[in-house]
Amino acid sequence: MCTLTWRAQTDGCGYELWFNRDEVITREAELEPRLWPSAGGGAAFLAPVDGARGGTWLAVNERGLTVALLNDYGVTWRPPVPSRSRGDVVVEAAREMTIAGVAAMLSPDKLRHTPAFTLIVLETGGAAACWNWDGLRLEVKNGADVPEFFSSSSYRTAEVIAARRAGFERMTGNSADEAARRAYHFSHDNTRGAESVLMCRPDANTRSVCRVRVGAAEAVFEYVPVTRGGAGPEVGEMRRWTLPRAGA
Repeated sequence: MCTLTWRAQTDGCGYELWFNRDEVITREAELEPRLWPSAGGGAAFLAPVDGARGGTWLAVNERGLTVALLNDYGVTWRPPVPSRSRGDVVVEAAREMTIAGVAAMLSPDKLRHTPAFTLIVLETGGAAACWNWDGLRLEVKNGADVPEFFSSSSYRTAEVIAARRAGFERMTGNSADEAARRAYHFSHDNTRGAESVLMCRPDANTRSVCRVRVGAAEAVFEYVPVTRGGAGPEVGEMRRWTLPRAGA
């Protein structure tokens, strides 16, 4: 129940990514981003924390690598118990230095206890890859084959994703304009709550809107908490964290 868009910056030095995280109202509150220190020779990274399982859904590391994950609700397969949290996949991938490093750590055998997901990984310079795991196959796309729009929904999956995609194309025209992207990710329509990107329905709502910007010298993580209000989503105050690029 999330939406992600991204674009490479025109100077070729980095990229920008937006992520709306949606969750059921019974799930524990998430924690704002913190620095996860380097461990085992892996990179340090910035990431918020899932209050239920301790992992994350979005991370950017000191090498300028961003990793993001969306659940795949269109898959009926369920992993054998005990299952592995999808958020742990993001934590492991965020320690890697490159897309190639992430590719090397992913395999169907290692994922057989992990529920279905789509994993998006971006490198500085605009390189991109995404993997979809459905319990049987791990399919990958690279480069120009990686779309700029991803969304998921446990409710009316195909219909909701189609509506959000149409809104993205209508509001941004797939534009690089920052204001258009921001307006899209904070857009809400009370008459179409489940289809809104800033989502609010009786059993779930958007918990946060994050923006990651990676340039030649640093990575910036902006985090906006979102709560339920009487008239729909209520947007909190934006906080910003900066991570210098290692070796920059």
